[in-house]
Amino acid sequence: MDHLPVEVLTSEEIEKIVEEKIRKRSAEMQQPDTEIKAEIAILRAQIAELTGRVNELSASPLSKAPVPPTFEDALRSELGGLAELLEIRSQPNQVTLRPRKYLGTQDFRSVSDAVRRHGGFWSSMNRAFIIRRGRT
Repeated sequence: MDHLPVEVLTSEEIEKIVEEKIRKRSAEMQQPDTEIKAEIAILRAQIAELTGRVNELSASPLSKAPVPPTFEDALRSELGGLAELLEIRSQPNQVTLRPRKYLGTQDFRSVSDAVRRHGGFWSSMNRAFIIRRGRT
């Protein structure tokens, strides 16, 4: 029986390949750069989560698997530079993202899209984005 060669990629190599594919695809679709960065951040968080699970499965009982990023860390990474424009507060039942200053249409839409991907919404009464914990 012949054995086929197997190529093993590191998570960094996978991230690089995925990032290149997203940039290439978004250039074809003329997608805004903030959306590209958000998609890359989501994929990085997912890859980290998957590699963490693989490490947990293959780890010996004495070794400790890496701690996956928190939801807030993944969200900050997904938002990229936009996270600096927001006050992000974590509460037991929800995460709130309050703009520190006027965001403008494009930045507001980018944050809103990221929040919606996590089941969140904009509350005009609270003047903040809200993501309920039960939905993430």
